[in-house]
Amino acid sequence: MGDIALYRRLLREARPYWPRLGVLFGIGLLASPIALLNPVPLKIVVDSVLGSRPLPAFLQPLLPQARSSRSRSCSSWSWRR
Repeated sequence: MGDIALYRRLLREARPYWPRLGVLFGIGLLASPIALLNPVPLKIVVDSVLGSRPLPAFLQPLLPQARSSRSRSCSSWSWRR
């Protein structure tokens, strides 16, 4: 049995599963760009909460009390025993 015949048989066997295989292929293509977005929430926390930058515009409507509590920064925290 040659390689080409083996591949043809494999494709015939997989024919009922083409939609599922297509979905898995699509998920695989989307996984890499989504994985590259992982550091974005940490950057927002470091820049906005620990740093001096304001929250991004798309987050301000979701966190309205964050604007009023910006007067207190990490440098003004005091650690007491």
